[in-house]
Amino acid sequence: KSILPNIKIIDHRSRRQSLPFINKNQPLYKNQPGTINCQAVNALFEIIKKQRDNKKYTSLVIQGEEDLLVLPAILLAPLGSLVFYGQFGLGAVKVEVTEKTKKKVKKILELFI
Repeated sequence: KSILPNIKIIDHRSRRQSLPFINKNQPLYKNQPGTINCQAVNALFEIIKKQRDNKKYTSLVIQGEEDLLVLPAILLAPLGSLVFYGQFGLGAVKVEVTEKTKKKVKKILELFI
């Protein structure tokens, strides 16, 4: 069974190699490797909020690296959501958003402060 994501966070890179941009009209949000940029998180928050209302599929396009944005995605997603991210060499990892996973993510994010 295929799953079509409501929201995608993409950086147009795979295994450190650049991929072509599909829609060059989408805004780009900067997020340097190893960081979580506040503007990118704010954009993600707005996308999640709008998605709850209009149910449109959309993407957050990152200039830089999107890897760590999975953490705020888990925190901001509604309970019961599924968050998928790529794990180099393994494929896709699925995380069900629960109170327990949100607590784990909060603990991880506290290490950044």
